[in-house]
Amino acid sequence: MFEEIAAGIIGQGVLYALQVIIGLIIADTLLGIIKAYSSKSFDVALLPDYLRTSILPYVGALVILGACALYVQPELFGGIFAASAVAVIVKFVTDIVNKIKAMTGVKFETECSICGESMPYSLESFEGEPVCDRCFAGGVAEEEADDNS
Repeated sequence: MFEEIAAGIIGQGVLYALQVIIGLIIADTLLGIIKAYSSKSFDVALLPDYLRTSILPYVGALVILGACALYVQPELFGGIFAASAVAVIVKFVTDIVNKIKAMTGVKFETECSICGESMPYSLESFEGEPVCDRCFAGGVAEEEADDNS
């Protein structure tokens, strides 16, 4: 009974993971095409090579591992598939974020209002002036607040 439940969970997980990965690959490919077209370096002749080298190895390998996880030995291949799927998802999400940054010029950083040091955006930086952890921990923010009163 446990094996049937585990096989059902692994089966659904494999299919959902493949759907997510294929969606990320499509989004990454479309962003790459848009980026290349906007920079006037788009060449249709390079698309089959991109498909052969950058898409099919990921999808093919994951489909084979997924089939092994479903039908051969779920205990072993399920873990290998999960680790591989996570690595591929992280890779494509990173690629998508980098392409969006490059195309839009968006910076996910701000500067500390006290020392000018670069720091990542956080919820605190949207409330009042952004202050880095070093200035906040050093009490510089409190001293400056007292000076303004």
